[in-house]
Amino acid sequence: MKSELNFKVIHEDGRTFDMHECGLWVESFHIYSPNAKRTTSENLNSDGERVRKSKQGTRPVYTSYQIESDSLYDFDELKHLIFSIFYTNQAFEIIRDYRPDRRIFAMQEGEFDINNITPVDGEFDLMLRMYDPNIYGETNEMNLTTAFSSYEIKGQKKTQWSSRTVFSAAASQFVLENNTGGRILLKYNFIAGDVLEIDYKRRKITRNGEDLAVALSMSSNWFELQPGNVQLKASQATTLTYTERYY
Repeated sequence: MKSELNFKVIHEDGRTFDMHECGLWVESFHIYSPNAKRTTSENLNSDGERVRKSKQGTRPVYTSYQIESDSLYDFDELKHLIFSIFYTNQAFEIIRDYRPDRRIFAMQEGEFDINNITPVDGEFDLMLRMYDPNIYGETNEMNLTTAFSSYEIKGQKKTQWSSRTVFSAAASQFVLENNTGGRILLKYNFIAGDVLEIDYKRRKITRNGEDLAVALSMSSNWFELQPGNVQLKASQATTLTYTERYY
């Protein structure tokens, strides 16, 4: 029998730990609400304060477990396996069995101890922290053409994107834009077969794997993708990829 709250931990190097297979029964798994961070200033002529800036802070994740083993040796081995699963220098990915279409990235916060119920059985609570507060969904691709077309952006939050363009013919520039003022303009003499890749998150632009940031026009206006219907086009056939974000 497996806990309904069972999940997998995936380390940065690809190692995967299924809690059930490792001998852990997941008792609790609670992702806290979005952590609202506000920068405010006093209203001089009225009550209250004015919100100047809002952002989402880090989020705690409360988890608890039961473990059992057949001997003191096995219990000690399991304890140190648990330590190695949750103590990492980089955030690990968590995918819950009942929501395989959602994932979070978290790290152990503070320390924890395993309380013995018997010499070979125990329980413990563990606090994790999502330093990236987003819950991620599916990764989707959209095929952009030279005319504005409508695309449905899934998720609840605006999200970042990357694009890949293979030039079918020579061109003196490249444009990728939406219909609300977002626009990436590159001025460069591209040739047929050139592969252009743009990464919004890193503000990275490459041609055939080589940096091409110098081609970015000052008139460009980087944009994220808003959930819902958006209009997009590119001056060359382009594949745009994004990952859904949720609260």
